[in-house]
Amino acid sequence: MTHPSCHGLPSVYNAQSPTCAGCKSRQSCVDACKVLLRQLMAEQTQPDPRLTAPGTAAPVQFDLREGKTPKYELTPEQKETLAGLPKKVGVRYLSMVKKGFDRQVLDAVQRGQNPFVHEGQRFLHLALALMLDGGVTKADLKQRFRADFNWSDGTAASFVSICVALLPALGVGQVEGSFLLLHPNMVLKNAA
Repeated sequence: MTHPSCHGLPSVYNAQSPTCAGCKSRQSCVDACKVLLRQLMAEQTQPDPRLTAPGTAAPVQFDLREGKTPKYELTPEQKETLAGLPKKVGVRYLSMVKKGFDRQVLDAVQRGQNPFVHEGQRFLHLALALMLDGGVTKADLKQRFRADFNWSDGTAASFVSICVALLPALGVGQVEGSFLLLHPNMVLKNAA
């Protein structure tokens, strides 16, 4: 059976999401998530602050029963990043970090993959795809948003602003003048 690209990713799975609830691969996805999380916990030789329960040194207890999503405590660096973000971007960033999705974004981009697969992330998917292809100007990104999503000029400009702040905050992008590019640390692991 072919599974969606999000299959088995614990930080993506959400039992309350209509997409996950209606997915034909749901049960095998939950099972794969549990296996992956057990492996990650077994590989930990010392506590990772991103895999500890908020306010403790104990590992996060991953509970993939209905409605349960792992929560991560922000590191001091993430708190500093969050403080410097515009409010709308900060809300998205905080949600991603608390679910551990920020780590998966970094890992996926280093493999040359685009982790933004859900409907609400389609603008991030497009922006990152263009960055993986060598980068994009803010003006070109706005035009692509208008054309691909049938957005108004104002809406497209707003979402460009979100990309320009969020992708660098996640560590995968950087802004150089009018260009949005992959961060230099994003050396593709499968690059020749």
